[in-house]
Amino acid sequence: MSNVKSKQEDLVKEKHSLSVVLSQRFHQMGVKYAFGVSGSKIAPLWEELECSQDIEVLHFRHEAGAVFAACEYSIAFDEPVVVLATSGPGIANSTNALIASKAEGAKIIFVSPYTSSKIRGKNSFQETTIHAIPSDLTHSELIFDYSTIIESSLQLGNALNAIYSHIAQGGSSIISLCLPTDLQRELIEPVGFGLYEVARGNTLSEDQIQRIQGLLTDRKFAIWVGSGAKKARKQVIELAEKVGAPVMCSPRAKGIFPESHDLFIGVTGFAGHNSVYTTLEEYAPDYLLVLGTKLGELTSFWDRNLIPERGIIHVDRNHEVFGASIPTAPTFGVVSDVSDFLAALTPKLRAQTAQNAFEVRFDAFVAGSDLLHPGKVVEAIQELMVKEKSLPFIAAAGNSFAWATHYLQFDTPHYRLSTTYGSMGHAVCGVIGMAMKGKAVALVGDGAMLMSGNEVSTAVKYSIPAIWIVLNDSMYNMVLQVNSPLGLDQTDCLIPPTDFAQIAIGMGAVGISVASESELVAALNTALEEAGPCVIDVKIDPQVPAPIGKRAEVLQSILKDQ
Repeated sequence: MSNVKSKQEDLVKEKHSLSVVLSQRFHQMGVKYAFGVSGSKIAPLWEELECSQDIEVLHFRHEAGAVFAACEYSIAFDEPVVVLATSGPGIANSTNALIASKAEGAKIIFVSPYTSSKIRGKNSFQETTIHAIPSDLTHSELIFDYSTIIESSLQLGNALNAIYSHIAQGGSSIISLCLPTDLQRELIEPVGFGLYEVARGNTLSEDQIQRIQGLLTDRKFAIWVGSGAKKARKQVIELAEKVGAPVMCSPRAKGIFPESHDLFIGVTGFAGHNSVYTTLEEYAPDYLLVLGTKLGELTSFWDRNLIPERGIIHVDRNHEVFGASIPTAPTFGVVSDVSDFLAALTPKLRAQTAQNAFEVRFDAFVAGSDLLHPGKVVEAIQELMVKEKSLPFIAAAGNSFAWATHYLQFDTPHYRLSTTYGSMGHAVCGVIGMAMKGKAVALVGDGAMLMSGNEVSTAVKYSIPAIWIVLNDSMYNMVLQVNSPLGLDQTDCLIPPTDFAQIAIGMGAVGISVASESELVAALNTALEEAGPCVIDVKIDPQVPAPIGKRAEVLQSILKDQ
């Protein structure tokens, strides 16, 4: 066996198959043994594990036996174990023992093959797809704490970090990883595996806080605030002011840390501020302290350039977010409520005076035509509705989201967005709920208003003082703005001209048409004085691009990867 391993290791040095990468990463996760029953569909990975110097493979006679043995080994020695099964019956044979392992609290990474894409649907032997076997065999939430099918090597980094974050927690972790057989052999680029530690358990310990204190003491760090830190607003401010750390926030976290504060450097991601990048480059933090954000696409653009070389300390109540969006970033994950974490950490950090004066740098308005510039609309909203009245505010998915996120400034967490699901009708209807106990404002596009504007009638019936400000340019402008750089110029983005003020009047609300800056100010004041719902239809210049930042670049990158 040792001679075989030696020869295979020489071959491994000459290639970088997905199976080789998995073997290495399993070892990094603390795996010492793999149990299972071999078969042709799992053979590429099985062979690489057999050739590993770090993982010993035990070949059983039945899959259930392999899983039962893995369960008891894991519990006895508090280590994760890989279990390998072949396709179809091999997966089904494992289910009984996997259910038992879940109940007993084992840590098992169950790896099974998925039928290669070239032969799916052709009645291949032991075909394994969601159409050929019950999906619960590989994806049941009653059995698995995490499950995924890897269809592309581009998914691997995220999956590895997700697996590790589950394994690193206390208690049961039963993982299902499905790999098409052809993908197991595929030569791939090096896959980053950034997650190096997750604080165990759901309760902060003194040891964890001391270790984080050690990471941050005598080092510079910046704070990245997400919407999950909303209830810890005062504590975030206290921490930043105590250590003089610059603060940035996700689009949904606007106002949690006051945007007028001297330590605020801007919003990240979609419609964010370039001052985030310039400040981080100049300040050169050793770490980012990430508080209550998943770091999803519209928060981070998955941009590794935002992450210092030492990495991030990521605090969130859900350990699955650690390493999910930026897999190559070194991450110390802490499962905790942000308030509890800051209450424990801040008193232990040494007070420091801020060494820099920070500022947010906004994009300059792009010159337009004689039509009303949408930037002027948000300027007026900022003065009359945010600064003077501090009204709750929601922006719709689309260019409205971009204009509001980039230019409006909140010193209280009164700003709402949907950045993950991003339904166009969300804000149009959501403002009604926000205005149940007082005025609230929605900035929406004409496309969003056409989807759900009929709910103005609901606000009229119950005298709910919602205010809709409609950016009306007779098109799905964000679609057009994003598609054009991608060469998708034939997409129909036009909307017939619509008079939303007249529609509102027809439903019994106040409706006002606006075509100039002076009319806009008057209309906003009228809406503030009205007791019931009001729709302000603002005719804006469709030629002015919204400040959507790197969105088009990100989409181009995604399409290139696909």
